Amino acid sequence: MEALQRKLGVSADGRIGPSTLRALQRKLGTPVDGRVSNPSVMVRELQKNLNAGKLW
Repeated sequence: MEALQRKLGVSADGRIGPSTLRALQRKLGTPVDGRVSNPSVMVRELQKNLNAGKLW
């Protein structure tokens, strides 16, 4: 988690909080609210990218 946080440019504390989620949502181009909803556009986009062999 800390490596991902460093890539996102947020505080690398190893915890998935709202600031990490907002940064990831911005990077993925999904709606930014700092939460993981159900269903989650962010998770869907991240999974699509990972399946394609990329992070963003």
